[in-house]
Amino acid sequence: MTGGGKQVRVIPAWSGWRSLMQAGDLIGQHWPVYLQVMGLWLAISLLLGAIPAGNLLLLLLAPLLQGGVMLMFDRQLQHGRLQATDLFSMFAHAQRNVLIMAILWLLLAMFVVILVAMMPFAELLQSVQTIRTLEDLQQLELPSQQLLWMLTALFAAIALVSMLWFFAVPRIVFDLLPAGTALIDSLRACVRNWRALLTFGMAYLVIGTAAVIMLVMINLIPVLLLGETAAIAVSELLVAFLTTALQVLNVGGIYLLWRQVYPRVDADVMSASDDEARFLA
Repeated sequence: MTGGGKQVRVIPAWSGWRSLMQAGDLIGQHWPVYLQVMGLWLAISLLLGAIPAGNLLLLLLAPLLQGGVMLMFDRQLQHGRLQATDLFSMFAHAQRNVLIMAILWLLLAMFVVILVAMMPFAELLQSVQTIRTLEDLQQLELPSQQLLWMLTALFAAIALVSMLWFFAVPRIVFDLLPAGTALIDSLRACVRNWRALLTFGMAYLVIGTAAVIMLVMINLIPVLLLGETAAIAVSELLVAFLTTALQVLNVGGIYLLWRQVYPRVDADVMSASDDEARFLA
């Protein structure tokens, strides 16, 4: 089966978690640069989050930032020089396809939000969001059937959007596919490689859970050394940075999975066996 003129491979299930491990290894090889990248991404998120309609603008910029990170990983595998400003590599390519990519991502995100808002159990979802303590959970009456339907529909919507978008960015950035074609092709590739995506998601969940546990332990430091207000501010900053770091790791893992699902035959790019040998080394 081909997608956009390029052969689609069905890769082993273990490729999912391995791609995240390899992404972490590549980040570790140039951690000062990637640390600056995370700082820049975090600063943009905080700045836009503080202004009206900033979250919408951040959604538009997210695919461009993701593309920039993927270009960094690609350059690293080709032994190129990395700079933190490479995060903005996509901004130098004023292509219509790149802008369409950003708009499509915004529309997909809004689709999930609107779908949830229009559901008959939207009020139930708002009630769930108010849960902060165990007492809140005990006092809240949750009809099990409605809750099950809510979670099923929400999971289905998120899964559909995720599969549409999963390989779309690298297909647009590296394979120069039209945005609409890239979305459909991404969905097909994800369906064929659902096992690898499942292990990818499970590995990402485990890494995220471990990071949260570590963050909770680190948060004890500002609580002990600083006042309540300062400790809350530091904790929120740490959470935001952790979210950004996981995003960079996730983007790197997706890029590495794309390289396996859509093998590159360029003479200048490392083969899959070279990647494996470099990772194991």
